[in-house]
Amino acid sequence: MTIAQKSFIIQLHIRSDYTAMNLHDRDITRAAKKEGIAEGSKKKAVEAAKNLLNYGDSPEKISKCIGLPLEQVLELQKEICETK
Repeated sequence: MTIAQKSFIIQLHIRSDYTAMNLHDRDITRAAKKEGIAEGSKKKAVEAAKNLLNYGDSPEKISKCIGLPLEQVLELQKEICETK
């Protein structure tokens, strides 16, 4: 095998490793983005539940409409009552 052929093979391996690293980084970035979106959605739901509780809506109704577990809505209600 000539030096040029060896060099070509090495370059292919380097490119392959680089591509694999980029794909891995992209997958991590996508996962982090999805996690961030989910976390933001959850925060938004909690804020909406707090607002509805302050307006006097029932925890059961809020749980059904927003999709938070009833236990979590009841805990939010407890927190609101403690701060008043």
